[in-house]
Amino acid sequence: MAGGVDDRDSIDEVTSLVFTVDMVLFADGEIIGPDNAKFAGELLCRRRAAEFVAKQIRLAEAESRDVTPVLSAFAEIPVVRDRIYQQGDFVTSWIRRYANEYLRAVHHNMDFVRTATLRRLENHATLPEYYRNEGNGH
Repeated sequence: MAGGVDDRDSIDEVTSLVFTVDMVLFADGEIIGPDNAKFAGELLCRRRAAEFVAKQIRLAEAESRDVTPVLSAFAEIPVVRDRIYQQGDFVTSWIRRYANEYLRAVHHNMDFVRTATLRRLENHATLPEYYRNEGNGH
């Protein structure tokens, strides 16, 4: 099994273990490694998705309307895992996830969680510009 130990395998039966680092992202934005999993791109998409969902919530609040129908539509976007990773459609996946998180708080009538979720979406971390320094011996 790639990326893990199969539940059927006993740790006593393991004769070797291969650990592969696909990518390292440093705080200054330098990327080392092939990034086959497209994780660097996914990180950037998380912020865009968070901003988009937060904007929809704030627009609904400003217009005194219920945001639930809009977020429910986002939450129901069909997501095909293979397509996400093949085409890099991470924004859609994260919009769906963030909409679901907010809707759960609304559904449970937990205003403090709803407010905290919105603040977290609005204050999503800003990432540095990514770059590769191919000539540095890494």
